[in-house]
Amino acid sequence: MSETYKVIGVVFVLQLAFLAGSAVLLAHYGESLYQLASGQDSEYIPLAHTMLEKGTFELPPRYFPTSLPVPESFRTPGYPAFVALVFSLSGGSSFVPGIDPPQWGDGFYILLVALCALSAITSGLIYLIARRLALSPLFALSAGVLFGMSPAVIFLPVTALGSDVLYVFFLAAALLFLITLREARHPWWSASALGLLLGLGTLTKPVGLYLSLIILVSLPFFAMHAWPRTRRPFLLLAVSLAVFAATLLPWYIRNAYVFGHFGLSSVPAHTIAHLHIPMFLSWYQGADENTEEAKLMAAVGGGDPYALRSFLYTDKFKEIELGFFHTYLFPYALFHTLKMGTFFLASGMNVQYVVFNIESGGGFNLPFFPTTEHNLASLLYSGNFIAALQNLAQFWPATIERLVWFILFALAFAAPFLTTGHARKFAILGVVFTITLAALASPIAQPRYRIPAEPFIWISAALALSSIISSARRSGMGTGTNASQHFEATLQA
Repeated sequence: MSETYKVIGVVFVLQLAFLAGSAVLLAHYGESLYQLASGQDSEYIPLAHTMLEKGTFELPPRYFPTSLPVPESFRTPGYPAFVALVFSLSGGSSFVPGIDPPQWGDGFYILLVALCALSAITSGLIYLIARRLALSPLFALSAGVLFGMSPAVIFLPVTALGSDVLYVFFLAAALLFLITLREARHPWWSASALGLLLGLGTLTKPVGLYLSLIILVSLPFFAMHAWPRTRRPFLLLAVSLAVFAATLLPWYIRNAYVFGHFGLSSVPAHTIAHLHIPMFLSWYQGADENTEEAKLMAAVGGGDPYALRSFLYTDKFKEIELGFFHTYLFPYALFHTLKMGTFFLASGMNVQYVVFNIESGGGFNLPFFPTTEHNLASLLYSGNFIAALQNLAQFWPATIERLVWFILFALAFAAPFLTTGHARKFAILGVVFTITLAALASPIAQPRYRIPAEPFIWISAALALSSIISSARRSGMGTGTNASQHFEATLQA
């Protein structure tokens, strides 16, 4: 257990150091962490504020002006509830009173530190999972610490975009219960905890609904000693599914009562019409993406952006999307598959640089990092391969990072063939989980969307590398033994 605390401590210090360094860098250009986070997705903290002040789940009109009093259905309550909890426990205020426009209070900075701590604890959980899968302390420690140092992971606390951090914490805790279920002293409680954690994760990120089902389906394989001598693994699965469903049910009922839609979130229908279809038409027909988006929103019949993204227009969005897929199913499938490549090879360092460069007004300018005008994916998809190669050579830090990710994914995807027992089951689950997440994240596969798969990637890659090294050592020992035996036989002759 002391090694786990070391992992947590090291990652927490690294996270705080990056946070402090970011604050100093931004201050040099007259900016702050508050301004950087406000320039990102600042909806979570206002949602937490209304939860604390009014006991409702909606954005204040001053943050998202709307002509309709529409409760929130786009975001799920997991991360705003975590933010509200941090504010409550720390005593920090969510907003500075008496200032217009409103500014976040001291609770904002406490939240950033809490996110660093959450990332560190997740790193500790990854270490524990790796040790349970029989990895050596060195490999397990490396997997935990490198996860915490991953460019996308270490950057999120700086922006206060902590939903990914909170989700991967729930995921890592659930995975620890999953792989220890067979040896658990109280398996029914472990199965219940697994369902609860996956449910909380789904309330944090809606994509967790599909990912959780993949993990739950794998439960019997981790719970049974032999196939299939007992019904107990399937009873444990039933318990996990029941707790998972019970965790989500209140939110489904709330949406059914408020909007008439028994659903988790209005994200899927809105995102496909608002982002995916315009992106595809721009790629397929050369149309202007913004123009196509405006046409689709006009066809839906709503001009209020807050109302458009709620369940109020979900049926209209689905009608448009069904017609679209009826016409463009196969070319869109090709487009979607090609865009999945961004999930595997996107550079987290590039994203950090672009954000810092924008917030500094272009003052934070390094020649070996690209601006938004030098997008590698755009060059590749347009067929400009010469420019893409020049991009890789000029912006070499991102190229090195992409190469590292390529090696990590190659090792992680090879792990099912190089491991046995629980480790092989975990590696197979990781491959299925990662490919599913890549498909769900495409075509907008930012590096942070890769974070939920990173526990699998780091652990599976470590499992594969450990197996390769062990095999090489055994092969070397065998060769040495054979040579020694041959030498002794020659002397005797």
